[in-house]
Amino acid sequence: MFRGEAEVIELADTLVRRTRHPRLMLWVAWLVINADGPISDTERLLFQ
Repeated sequence: MFRGEAEVIELADTLVRRTRHPRLMLWVAWLVINADGPISDTERLLFQ
């Protein structure tokens, strides 16, 4: 459980550091998360 959470936190940190448009990144993440049906716990954690 904690390993998965650490991976999501690391991924979120990498995304934030690489983007020049943080507001657009959140919008795109929301669209991708909602595109494939039910939201998983990992996706929910990433969005938080």
